[in-house]
Amino acid sequence: MLILAIDTSTQWCSVALLQAQGGDRRSASLLFERHEDVGPAASQKVLDWVEQACSEAKIVLADLDALAIGVGPGAFTGIRIAVGIGQGLALGLNKPCIPIVSLDAMAWEAVHQSGHHAYAGQTLCVASDARMQEIYWAYYEVDSAGRIQRQGEIHLSSPDDLAAQLDAYSAIPVGSAFSVYASHFKSLSETTHHSSVILPRARALAYLALDNPVRLSAEDLEPLYIRNKVAFTLAERGQPL
Repeated sequence: MLILAIDTSTQWCSVALLQAQGGDRRSASLLFERHEDVGPAASQKVLDWVEQACSEAKIVLADLDALAIGVGPGAFTGIRIAVGIGQGLALGLNKPCIPIVSLDAMAWEAVHQSGHHAYAGQTLCVASDARMQEIYWAYYEVDSAGRIQRQGEIHLSSPDDLAAQLDAYSAIPVGSAFSVYASHFKSLSETTHHSSVILPRARALAYLALDNPVRLSAEDLEPLYIRNKVAFTLAERGQPL
């Protein structure tokens, strides 16, 4: 199985190519990954990186079996870039899309950067900055093999609401939100959570796609926004109209 993964849900642009014989994760190997902070330039980079991935792996796009696409939540424009490019490629190639949630990818990254057994049997609280003084977050259970399972829904709340949750729930905090809103999480030790280095990376999307049974057509691939409001009005910012 050959999977092309794309994520632009943050200011980092991420593209990866994964090959797994028969879809077996034990045989999976990463043929290509490029993951860089490009700011608002993701739309100008993605397709060039896809072409680079194919060139280095000596394949053509038609060889792909599926596309793993980061659907969010995250930056609205970034999510639309990945979903739009995923739809275009899937439609042109007649290949399925596998939607991957950004927080799921962050949980995978946390577990695999720390070693499969570091969080075995633990609960993670994965949280990313949603801007506008809010946080996207969810709980994850990690089994003995390092597999992750999201528990419940993805939430959008204020830092203080999440801080109250953590005080009442034994979970290991992971993600950029705990650094961005550090003043709201003063009770946490500096060593108990990851910083902004934990991001939704394309390699995580690709590996998660191996175990994801969902296969969508280009027309059915949709972004996961969680929040429907993009920005404050001038009145909400307290500025003169």
